[in-house]
Parts: sequence; structure tokens; C-alpha cells
Amino acid sequence: VVVGSFVFLGIIFTMLVFLAGTLSEFRPYPKKVVEHSVLKINLSGEIVERLTPIRGLESFFLGEKREIIDLFELLESIRLAKSDTRIDGIYLKIGDFRSGWSVLDSIRKELAAFKEGSNKFIVVFAESFSQPGYYLASVGQEIYLYPQGDFELQGHGISVGFFKNTLEKL
Repeated sequence: VVVGSFVFLGIIFTMLVFLAGTLSEFRPYPKKVVEHSVLKINLSGEIVERLTPIRGLESFFLGEKREIIDLFELLESIRLAKSDTRIDGIYLKIGDFRSGWSVLDSIRKELAAFKEGSNKFIVVFAESFSQPGYYLASVGQEIYLYPQGDFELQGHGISVGFFKNTLEKL
């Protein structure tokens, strides 16, 4: 009887944890779009290609509330904003985000497609720019940096050492 009670309580606890993880993934309903609206994109957090309920459980167990951005939802929002006549442009706020270069390239290409062939604008603001942040910002018509912000631009490069006669000595 005691073992059965512990098993039952374990099952109930597990169900509650999964329910909490699933509910943490729900977002508030989008606001109504009116004429001359601007799509605000806040890039702060982790940009992932696919949202899963496990990510909600991770933050539940770790006690952290990390912002998670769904890449495909972000790209779809940009596509819809391009065809929506009520939206005049995009305000891109670049914060502390994490993603790979392929994800950044997908976002940048979608932003460039938004701007291309339309009279819509992209304005970018950041408190500080990292190299990935500036890569995204470079697609905007106007780029604003917080007056006390910093700008970190290192460049990409690779070099291979060549030592003449090294193999001959081996």
C-alpha cells in the first residue's frame, strides 16, 4: 500500500511538471494591427530552430526564465509584415542573443527580402553591438547605438602556417 502511494504521488508530480513546462510555452495573444504599425522585434535570448516543451522544463528545473525565440515564427512574422499593408516597417532591437551564424544568415536574408521591393523601413537599435548583432543590423536603413554603448567588431579570418623545409627535416 505504501509503495503504491509513492508510485501514485510520483505519477501526479510528473504530470504536474509536464503541465507546468507546457504552460510556460504559451504566449499572450498578439495585439491588433492598425494602420501605420511597426513590427517590433526584440532579439534578446536564445534563438532556436524548434521550440519543444523540454525547453520549458529546463527553465523550470534550473530556476531560470530564459527568453527563447522560435526562428520559424520570427521568419514568418517578417514575411507576413512584408505583405501586410498596415505595417510600415520593422523596429529591430538587438539585445544579448545567442544563435549560430546559419540562423543569423536566415534572419538577415528575410530582413533583406522585407526591405527589397517595398517602401518599408528597418530601424535598428542596440545598447551595444557584437559582431553577430552588427551583422543583422547592417540590413537596416538606420542604425542607432546607445551613447555609452560599445561596438565590438573583430572580423573573420583564417591563416595556415607554412614553414619552408619543415617536412624535409623530419
